[in-house]
Amino acid sequence: MGDIAGNSAIARFSSALGLVAADIVRLVTRLLAAERPQFILWAPVFLGLGIALYFALPVEPVVAAGVVALVCFAWVCRRGRGAERAFGAVALIIALGFCSAQWRTAWQAAPIIHKTTGAVAISGTLLEIEERARDLRLQLAPTVIGRLDHQALPARIRLTLRRAAAVPAGTAPQTLPLAIGDHISLRGVVMPPPAPERPGGFDYGRMLWFERIGGIGYAISQPVTGPQQNAVATGFLMRGGIWLADKRLHIARHVRARIEGEAGAVAAALMTGDRAAIPEAVTSALRDSGLAHLLAISGLHMGLLAGTIFFALRGGLALIPRVALYFPIKKWAAIVALAGAFGYLLISGGSVPTQRAFLMSALVLLAVLCDRSALSMRTVAFAAFLILLLTPEALLQVGFQMSFAAVIALIAVYERLGPLLRADPAQGPLKRLTVFFMAIGLTSLIAGLATAPFAIFHFHRFADYGLIGNLLAMPLVSAWIMPCAVLAFVLMPFGMDGPILDLMGWGITLMLQAAQMVAAWPGAVTIVPALPQLSLIMVVFGGLWLFLWRGGWRWAGLAAIPAALLITIFLTDRPDLIVDGEGRNLAVRLPDGELTLLAGRAGSYGPMRWAAAEGKAAALPKADAVQCDRLGCIAPMRGGYTVAYVRDSRALVDDCRLADIIVSRQPVRHCPSAAMIVDYFDLWRAGAHSLHIRSDGAIIRRMAIAERGDRPWSNSPARYR
Repeated sequence: MGDIAGNSAIARFSSALGLVAADIVRLVTRLLAAERPQFILWAPVFLGLGIALYFALPVEPVVAAGVVALVCFAWVCRRGRGAERAFGAVALIIALGFCSAQWRTAWQAAPIIHKTTGAVAISGTLLEIEERARDLRLQLAPTVIGRLDHQALPARIRLTLRRAAAVPAGTAPQTLPLAIGDHISLRGVVMPPPAPERPGGFDYGRMLWFERIGGIGYAISQPVTGPQQNAVATGFLMRGGIWLADKRLHIARHVRARIEGEAGAVAAALMTGDRAAIPEAVTSALRDSGLAHLLAISGLHMGLLAGTIFFALRGGLALIPRVALYFPIKKWAAIVALAGAFGYLLISGGSVPTQRAFLMSALVLLAVLCDRSALSMRTVAFAAFLILLLTPEALLQVGFQMSFAAVIALIAVYERLGPLLRADPAQGPLKRLTVFFMAIGLTSLIAGLATAPFAIFHFHRFADYGLIGNLLAMPLVSAWIMPCAVLAFVLMPFGMDGPILDLMGWGITLMLQAAQMVAAWPGAVTIVPALPQLSLIMVVFGGLWLFLWRGGWRWAGLAAIPAALLITIFLTDRPDLIVDGEGRNLAVRLPDGELTLLAGRAGSYGPMRWAAAEGKAAALPKADAVQCDRLGCIAPMRGGYTVAYVRDSRALVDDCRLADIIVSRQPVRHCPSAAMIVDYFDLWRAGAHSLHIRSDGAIIRRMAIAERGDRPWSNSPARYR
């Protein structure tokens, strides 16, 4: 009887559970049916999911994998019904994203330098020049790199050239005899694209792969221009790119020559996208005051430029009654503004935020031509889908992430609050000015909150007074600086832009003074330790859920914030030892929990990034409880371990009796005391290492090359051995 009663209870529970599940399915179906117009907004999200899946793979997939998936899901979408068809459509977009990333990788494929060349003869066509304060950064299409075979030559290399080497003896220091398009010869050192400075760190080499840059290095001699010995295949696009880069450089030089100092460097950045000449102190002040976004040409700049052209031309034509009454001056203004926005896209370098801004501006202006309104979330979705389809690697770029996060949040909020902040001609000037500043404040607040997770994840810092900085700077940018930039572009071909550039320089000077004032306030910046990637993913998903749906269930997206905090608290894993791929820089966590620098230069790139990931505003401190000599160092670690850093193999005699962990720039064949060894061959094969000590005493090793995987851009020794 007991068994019968138990079975009956289980049956009733199963039946009740089935009814609850059926109710949930009906509820979700009803909610989704109400959100049907919003489905299209999720298309770029699923496309990005497919792209992320491709980049997350540890090995390069076979060529047919994406195509087969695409065909299969297209068949399901075509033949299926109801839920099957919906599933097929989602899977089809994910497969399309996977395929686009795979095809883009194959399209951008070019040879990579596998090992440092030493001092060799280099020649090639000069494609770009970045004029920085202390040096130049040259991008070449090489024709000769030492004795490297022609088939193994990278499509492009990037070299750093000291300004003293760029100027011949007896020439004025301001004179730069190099011009884009020249064929130059010099001696220099070319190195492979760098691997991440720590396991899981930013992959600079992958970014260079998609720019077709197969090597970086530095020049050790003065470049000499001359006739091209070996022809470089310069198609129409390359010749057009060289012409645009040359015009961009000439405009930047012209602006910096007219506006001296820091203001000139910022003006050149706003007009041409060339930020190389901006001093680090200025960049730091803009970043700490929440104004760093002004240096990245995005929706703000594109919108102000296109809007200035549109309203100035339309207003000017409206002053001529015969033209205003008989011709479509609004559409004429839209056509000219569209042409101006396209020219700005080309002359500014066409970064991902600029592409997004141009696409959205173009859609708005095209809508004006068609007598329709187009500034909506669908415009953003279209721009994101097109950019991801054509350049899938943009998904991994912080510019793409922050740009779209800001614009999605702004459109979602202004769709609700826009009517409240719309200026009324019947209002007095004081009230309209108040509404204007309220709109600036709200825009800055929304954009700052939307981009904060990405700023914290990538840069480990948050500008606490960003709202105040934007309230001070944005009126200057909107009403003074960018209109002057537009007028300077118009007058530049006639040589009449000088006074306008002077006026623009005064506005930029005021903006920089405001930025420096805000950045100098106590507590202007909060430094945040590195966050787990899962925390960022959770926040992004919650934000998309909140902003893309329209029903009441969208508020469930706010639950992502506490979920991300819990993930950060319980899943953050700080390394107890980090060593770079060359073994020159080594940081260890001492028994007191402090990560300190055991070997290397605190101001070099790797240790500075390690310090930022620890949430430190300054460089890593040098360890005090360390015994060092010219052969190496030995120090205590968290968990009761002892680590030895070996510069010379003679130190192994003593260190292999004392240390539990050996990090050596020399090969280590036998070391009885060591529970973990990271020697020359480990660093050569696997790049940067990090060690993590668990609570049970186990030591977990992570390696940069292993986490990159065997991908085309990984450049691991196993790939070319």
